[in-house]
Amino acid sequence: MTELFQLNERSPYGSTLAEAVRENVADTARELDEAVRDVRGYEYAVIIGHALFPFKYADRLKPL
Repeated sequence: MTELFQLNERSPYGSTLAEAVRENVADTARELDEAVRDVRGYEYAVIIGHALFPFKYADRLKPL
C-alpha cells in the first residue's frame, strides 16, 4: 500500500498540499489586487515586492 503514496519530490508539505497552499496564496493575492508571478510553472504571490513561498517549520528540533 505504501508504494502508491511514494513521492518523487521531497516537500515539507507533500506535493499535493504544497500545490494547494501555493494556489490559495496566489488566489488571495489576486483578490487583494497584488501581483502573482510564475516561476517554473508555479504561481507565487508577490506582496509589497516580496515573493511568498509556503514553508513549514519542523515539528521538533533537529541538529543541523
